[in-house]
This record gives sequence, structure tokens and C-alpha cells, in this order.
Amino acid sequence: MKLEAFGVNFANSAPFDKETSWAQGGAMEVTRVTVDEVKQRMDRGEAFTFIDTRNPTAWAEADTKLPGAIRIPADEVDQHLNEIPRDRTVITYCT
Repeated sequence: MKLEAFGVNFANSAPFDKETSWAQGGAMEVTRVTVDEVKQRMDRGEAFTFIDTRNPTAWAEADTKLPGAIRIPADEVDQHLNEIPRDRTVITYCT
């Protein structure tokens, strides 16, 4: 399955499956959002956790890094599930 956020496709995302139990026994819903949609939702006060899934080389070479984002390479997400808050919307992104 591919995760999509900010118009980017994510391969290597096996731990994120629509059937995955996420918060309090609920299934995680995977949807695609645009930057404009995220901004509108943030303006309404919605809390997000951003997960930067770029590989270490891409992250090191990037000119822009989102402050406060949790860095977890896409192929390591399953090893870091305990670091991802379950009380808010999670948005993953990469290049």
C-alpha cells in the first residue's frame, strides 16, 4: 500500500495498513492531503504529528526541514511505532 501526503507517494510503508489498529482500537484511515488542506486544518486548531520518511541521504541533502517533525526512514517505521503519537492525525512525507 502507498501512503500519500503533500502529493507524494510512499512505498516501503508496510506497517501502515488500513487494517492496522491505531488509536484505542480504531483502524487507521489512510488518505491523501494537500499542503493547503493541512494549513486550513491547522488554522482550525487541529493538531498533527509530521513524520519525515526521507532516507538519511535525502534528509542530509535537503535545504528544508520541517521543525518538530519526527525523522523515521520509511523502511524503519515498523521499528519506531512507539514514537508516533496516537492522539492526533499523523502526516508522513518525503521527497
